[in-house]
Amino acid sequence: ILLVEDEASVRNFATAVLQRYGYRVLQAGSGADALEVWKWHSQKIALLVTDLVMPEDMTGVELAEKLQTEKPSLKVIVTSGYSGDLLEQSFAARPGVQFLPKPYPPRALAQAVRDALGRSAGKI
Repeated sequence: ILLVEDEASVRNFATAVLQRYGYRVLQAGSGADALEVWKWHSQKIALLVTDLVMPEDMTGVELAEKLQTEKPSLKVIVTSGYSGDLLEQSFAARPGVQFLPKPYPPRALAQAVRDALGRSAGKI
């Protein structure tokens, strides 16, 4: 899982939750950081969990579109404290794309990841 979240406390929380459920997590604090992680680990990444709104270079949707261009099978969970209405309908309608509103409890994050990766992945 590539977890992209600009807020360190949320990123660390989500990483701890996912690791507790047995997932391997790579972290990035921005779209640019995520592209660097992707460059070295893309073959191992099955799921992108990204914040929708990030302060710097690109949005979570822009990042997801770029990565899915390279790896169409990549699953995506977009998170946000803002309304899911900000998520473009054409993007939200893609197979393998989910929206998870913040704040999310640990079980909701774990369930979204499990749903995205398929029932055989992880334990809830």
